[in-house]
Amino acid sequence: MGKPESGRGAALTGWLRRQQEHAGYRTLSKRHSRIVLALKIGLPLLAALMISLIFVWPRLSMQNNTGKIDKNQTSLVNARYFSHDRQNLPFSMLAKSATEVPGMAQLLDLVQPEAEMTRADGSWLTISSERGRYNQDDARLLMLDNVHVLRDDGFEFVTDEAEIDTKTGNAWGNHKVVGQGPSGEIRAEGFVATDHGQTITFTRSSKAAVQNGGVGKTAPAAKGNPK
Repeated sequence: MGKPESGRGAALTGWLRRQQEHAGYRTLSKRHSRIVLALKIGLPLLAALMISLIFVWPRLSMQNNTGKIDKNQTSLVNARYFSHDRQNLPFSMLAKSATEVPGMAQLLDLVQPEAEMTRADGSWLTISSERGRYNQDDARLLMLDNVHVLRDDGFEFVTDEAEIDTKTGNAWGNHKVVGQGPSGEIRAEGFVATDHGQTITFTRSSKAAVQNGGVGKTAPAAKGNPK
């Protein structure tokens, strides 16, 4: 057996042990303080980021040139879509909701869609309806039920159905049309809007062509879809 430590040696040994324990405590204390500080800063930032994502998620999911919905999603609320056509003119679409058609992922069923086409001079044409269907493959939008067409010069009409080719900026419909505007009232059995709504030709029972700024020359009734 070894000799017992002297009083001074035992005191020194105890002091060293206390220093080591104190150093360990200070290390743990500093580490704990850093963790607490990180949580104080990180948690509010994380919360702010999550709130931001809630507001911008629909825009992130649909804002692109093809309008593809996220493959992991089957439905979006307050969906927004922004794109440009072949002439690099803007096209936008809003909908209360957009839902993938079961088994047909390229098709989206829309509730209360509203589409807007804008010309280079700032003039515009909007088309809204109760429901619609958007084909993501060919970028065509079908508007159904209480279709309301409004142009920036005040001309407007309603119909039961309209189709929009978002790549060309043309729209058309083959159902009864009731319209009015600065030039008076027009009734027809269909319409064709070309050049982003610059010219609207009413087909079949009416042959009037309404141009931005007024009624233009008489035009022959159009048949089929505009190119």
